[in-house]
Amino acid sequence: MEDGYHIIDGQQRLVTLTLCLRALGYNGNLPLLAQRFKSNEACENIANAKYVISELVKYDKVGNKELLDKILTYLSFSVLILNSNHLDLAYTFFSNQNSRGVRLSDYDILKAHHLRFLISNDRQAEHLARRWNAVSQEYDFGNESLMHKTLGLHLYRMRKWMRKHSCDISTSSRPIKDEFSAAALIPGIPPFGERFYFYEKIQGGAHFFAYADTFFDLYKQFVRTPQIHSLRKHLLAESHWKYESVIETILFAYFSKFGKKYLSEALFCIAGVIAGHRYESRALQYKINRYVMDKELIMMIDQASSSSFFLAETLPLIKRSGRDLERNDIKVRFYNSLCKIFKDLQNPSVVVDEEDFRLAKFTDKHIEHLKNEEYA
Repeated sequence: MEDGYHIIDGQQRLVTLTLCLRALGYNGNLPLLAQRFKSNEACENIANAKYVISELVKYDKVGNKELLDKILTYLSFSVLILNSNHLDLAYTFFSNQNSRGVRLSDYDILKAHHLRFLISNDRQAEHLARRWNAVSQEYDFGNESLMHKTLGLHLYRMRKWMRKHSCDISTSSRPIKDEFSAAALIPGIPPFGERFYFYEKIQGGAHFFAYADTFFDLYKQFVRTPQIHSLRKHLLAESHWKYESVIETILFAYFSKFGKKYLSEALFCIAGVIAGHRYESRALQYKINRYVMDKELIMMIDQASSSSFFLAETLPLIKRSGRDLERNDIKVRFYNSLCKIFKDLQNPSVVVDEEDFRLAKFTDKHIEHLKNEEYA
């Protein structure tokens, strides 16, 4: 706009509101009425909106005044003003892979939320925004969004389960944005410390982008392991995928702390605990999530100073064997899929390097014996 602000996001709602106010008889300043639109499509849409709005207001002349008063009294907007001479930076704040007019995702709004803390540093803000946009276009080998799988699924669950909170996303209209927004601070006390623990409080701005980058990089390494390839190869059929998903989340928590060491042993222990639910209950996602939270596996990983402590603490939680299943149903097919996973890890079909081949095999004789007994 000339002699004013450029509207980067929200053009449609502002134009629609302007047309509504005009039709309802508002006589105040409406600067958008003085603008000219170059796009033929935009002009046609605005003409159509004017007609629809004018037809609606014809039916209730008395109610129009009351509606106008309510709009002027109660309607409010959250406005982010960028005091920058770089228009490209402003568009970068809100750019996403969808066409204009599509509802911004949690990740777009989360990006804008944290870039607000960097308005005084244009170059850093633009760099981080462009990097975020690039990551939003990345996918793993299963064609899954890297950003969604890392932040929106695994880290989101890990953080919720660590606090014994439900990870049901239906409780909020913007669950990911809410979880990863900047935490409250005492203004006079700086928030020192950047350890990048998965459950740490989120600092606004550059800290958040560094936090996210740390786990994006970890996830890229994680999904290249033979353990994940075998999981996804054999455990995504039927409703098994619901269990594969939570097993993957817990294993990612383990990987983020202990790396590849004893990763197959950790998979055996985690899968054994989670399988207990499959063998005894229906595969309802909210019940699976509750079961995982109650088992406190995420907290056990966090509290273990060594993988040995986690593995030793997890083994006694494996209460039910798949070998005891009697009926040939979906539970048996789930068990058979686990058998295939651990058979695969003896001779991984997907090996990135020799270290992966070596680390895919069990090195602890006790757990290997338990694995052979269960999945021979």
